[in-house]
Amino acid sequence: MPILMGCIVLLLIVYIYVINSMPMIDGKEVYLKISKDQWLTDIKLFQNFSHIKRGIVVCLFDAMVPMAASLVLELRALGNTDLVQMYHCNGELSASSQRILYMIDANVEIVDACKSFVLSGKLPASKANGFRSFWLKPLALLHTRLDEVIILDADDLLFQDPARLWDLPGYKQTGTVFFYDREVAKAEYLNHLAIVRFQRMTNLRALIESFDYAKFGLRRNPSVHLENTLAWNGDSGHEQDSSIVVVNKAKAPLAMEVMWQLLLHDRYSIEFSYGDKELFWLSFELAQLPYFFSPWANSAAAMPRDMEKHPETLCGGLAQWMPSRDAKGILLHINGGYILNPYRKNNIHSMRDAQERTQELLAKIPRHVSKHRTRSKGLTKPEDYSNPDGFWPQECMFNRGSEPMREQDIESIKRRIHSAVGIAQLQQREIALDKLLHKN
Repeated sequence: MPILMGCIVLLLIVYIYVINSMPMIDGKEVYLKISKDQWLTDIKLFQNFSHIKRGIVVCLFDAMVPMAASLVLELRALGNTDLVQMYHCNGELSASSQRILYMIDANVEIVDACKSFVLSGKLPASKANGFRSFWLKPLALLHTRLDEVIILDADDLLFQDPARLWDLPGYKQTGTVFFYDREVAKAEYLNHLAIVRFQRMTNLRALIESFDYAKFGLRRNPSVHLENTLAWNGDSGHEQDSSIVVVNKAKAPLAMEVMWQLLLHDRYSIEFSYGDKELFWLSFELAQLPYFFSPWANSAAAMPRDMEKHPETLCGGLAQWMPSRDAKGILLHINGGYILNPYRKNNIHSMRDAQERTQELLAKIPRHVSKHRTRSKGLTKPEDYSNPDGFWPQECMFNRGSEPMREQDIESIKRRIHSAVGIAQLQQREIALDKLLHKN
């Protein structure tokens, strides 16, 4: 026993000597190792999502990281387990932003669609930065290897697991779920007048009339749905809201080809869409494939003091109901960065006091949305000073009424705000550390 104890003591002395003799790595050196792009490369080497065929796509840039990362946390809180692909364009996501996204969730993949398409020769380098905008969403849809895709905006406030949309009969039949935009009776975008072949017509009719159907082995054949839309009949400049878009690419390869044509060519000659949103349904319409729109009109969240000043007309972020007749009155989401974004005007340096910003956002949470209904003509002409109803911004749902939100939905907004602000604080720290390291 004395010999054994002596051996243990000797081993302990040797261990202490070896440890004390080793060069110590300070925190800065460790941080330098994980801050380099090689760290991100190593993560991607170990990721293997190639077997996954369905998932969620979110487009973002650095200032949207708090909203996007908190969206992932909210998805998981709602029970969603799908892969989330974070798309950016031409290096819009810094290394620090990518570190945060990978830290938040293991089931996240970061993809630079612009760089990938440029390297493949499909996208001219001169056009790449033009997709640092709304237009990244359709580009991401065309790029993703996923077959079944739900595109979410980073500033979507979700109240239901969006995976439920894959179970809708309309999706199973057509491979799509689309949502309606506001009914805006203005001569803009789809409803803006153009001259085609010496005839005066709206942009929507001009697109349908001038599209190169022969290129895709088709002939002009407008659908009944198209001919019944408000835009076709001159009653709205907008049809589709793209804050949530659901598409089964495998079911509609021709629609994807048409979308590429619209995205890379036609949109430059006819300004038929405010940003990306009309591209999705029009790709299916022009490809003469069926598509499914929600049976419900959009809703809108109340802005602060709306309920006090004009409770029948709400003017906040666009909202959507679950697109099923069996789920009447169930709110799916509100699209409104102003409700949860820690940064004002997407300025990363605008959040000086996290607690103050949190309280400011919490105080303005909407508690009402405009009433559940089906789509119909707008009840007034927006942004018209001569209107006897008064001047109303086009975001306002004039005389569409209001109804209270569920308490659980309000609580989820609170949770999302706290998450977003916390992630913004983390982002501030990461940015500061990167700056410190670059100085040294």
